[in-house]
Amino acid sequence: PTRRSSALMRDFVLNTQQQEGSQRCWRHNLACALSSELLAQVLWTDSGLAYTAGLLHDVGMLAMVATHTEQYAEIMHSGCSEPAVFLARERELLGIDHCEAGRWLLSDWGLPPEFTAVTAHHHDSLPREAPELTVLVQLGCEMAGMAGFSTCESGPAWDPDRIAERLPGKSGDRLHTKIEDFPMTIATKINSFDCDFLA
Repeated sequence: PTRRSSALMRDFVLNTQQQEGSQRCWRHNLACALSSELLAQVLWTDSGLAYTAGLLHDVGMLAMVATHTEQYAEIMHSGCSEPAVFLARERELLGIDHCEAGRWLLSDWGLPPEFTAVTAHHHDSLPREAPELTVLVQLGCEMAGMAGFSTCESGPAWDPDRIAERLPGKSGDRLHTKIEDFPMTIATKINSFDCDFLA
């Protein structure tokens, strides 16, 4: 199922103009999906659900890249590495941010509310009682950026401790046993997907 959902998302990207923004966003979404899948395994929760939610989390950004190519390139190249600044820049230039656009798209498509919540809130400051899937994808999104797959020109440095310390109980320790070569694993899998779908 995860391979199929990746193929469907990749088809969506291939149907947009082949500009740098759509490729960067596609790779970030796939890196987030892979990171979310790993975190779900560490938390002993549904990794397929986490993968799909991670893959869809920035669907609003993909849509905005496709429909506002030049403006979005300006946002991506503006050095807005902090999510709050990035979202504010989107609203300033386009009148909507990618979280709200994604929420609207997934609602319109009739997807389950847990996916809509992820797209709408993955950059929010989340309360302790926030849904586990939203928290998990928020961390997966951060991991993707740290692994070199940011939607901006520069992302944060690789710092797995920053993710591990926010996991409950012994989950952080379990993450450390799986994460040492994870940036290389993500890069290899994304290159494999690109080769498969561009062939």
